Amino acid sequence: KCTNIADFGFQDRLALMNAPNLAVSVRLSLLGLLNGGSLHCLVPRGLTSAALANKVRALGITVMWLVPRLLGYIAEGLGPSEKLDTIRFINLAGDRADWRDFDVFRRACTPQARLRTGLGATECGGITHWIIDEHLRGTGQRLPVGRAFPDLTLTIVDDEGRPVADGDVGELHVCGCYIALGYWQDPELTARAFVIDPADPRRRAYKTGDLVLLRRDGLIEYIGRKDEQIKLHGHRIEPAEVESAIATLPLVSEAAVIVRTSAAGAP
Repeated sequence: KCTNIADFGFQDRLALMNAPNLAVSVRLSLLGLLNGGSLHCLVPRGLTSAALANKVRALGITVMWLVPRLLGYIAEGLGPSEKLDTIRFINLAGDRADWRDFDVFRRACTPQARLRTGLGATECGGITHWIIDEHLRGTGQRLPVGRAFPDLTLTIVDDEGRPVADGDVGELHVCGCYIALGYWQDPELTARAFVIDPADPRRRAYKTGDLVLLRRDGLIEYIGRKDEQIKLHGHRIEPAEVESAIATLPLVSEAAVIVRTSAAGAP
C-alpha cells in the first residue's frame, strides 16, 4: 500500500525510531528493505531535540514515521534557518494530528516534502490515508484522516449497526480480507469486535470503536472513541485493563475510582 502511495525506492533512507517488535516497525522495515532502500536505527531516548534533528540530517534520512509530538520535538531542535532538508516524506501516525502539526512540518521541512496522515489499527493495519493538501485547510476545523485503502470497505454505523448519513458521526467498521482472526484466548472480546462478512466468508469486519464522519468531499474526519480507550503519544491504553491490574492490589476501591476518574477526563 505505502509503496504505491509514496513511490518508495532504493534511494530512500528510512529511520526506525520504535521498538522493532511493534507493528509499525515491522511494516516500516519491510517497506524499506523490500523496495531496496536502507534502514537506520535512530533511538530518540536520551537525545536533545537539537541532537536528534542533527542525526536525522547527518544520516540523510528521507522517510520517517512519527507521532505528532515527536515531529514537534525534532522541529524544536532546528535553528532559525535550518531545515530537515533530506526529508521528502513524513507519515504522522499513532495519535491525533491537527493543522498545527502541519504547520510544524512546513517550518521544519522543504516545500517539496510531503506529509501523510491516516487512521489505522493493530487489528487490520492501515485503514485510511491522505497526503495532506493545504488547499483544503478552510473546509473544516479538523484535519481529515483521508480515504480508505483500496482493499478495504468502510462503513460508518450508529449504535444499532445501521449506516449513518454522510456528515453524521458514527462508529467505523472495516471490512476486508486481511483482518485479524481475533484476540488471543479471548473469545468473548473477539465475538464483540469481529464478524464474518455474510456476503463473502473470506472477508471479516472489525468494529474499530473509532467515531468518525464522512465529509462531502469524501474525506473522513476522526472525532474520538466510542469507548474509554486512550492514546498517549502513540501508546494505546485500555483503562479497563489498568483497573483489572489494580484490583489485585491493596486499596482496590480507592485506586479504581482514581483511574476511572482520570480516564473520563482525558482528552
